Amino acid sequence: MSATVVESKKNKTRLSQLDQLKEFSKVVADTGDFESMRDYQPQDATTNPSLIYAASKIDK
Repeated sequence: MSATVVESKKNKTRLSQLDQLKEFSKVVADTGDFESMRDYQPQDATTNPSLIYAASKIDK
């Protein structure tokens, strides 16, 4: 994720590109990687069973 930041019009804080996108759109996770979902906190997720199955095979 890019380190570019700008000031938010809502609360005058510095925002990442992801946070900027969240101000104007809905962020949806298309992954079965639960760590990524924790990191990026999407507002919704797809329910593709093949992605969940693939994530269950990752040895962490």
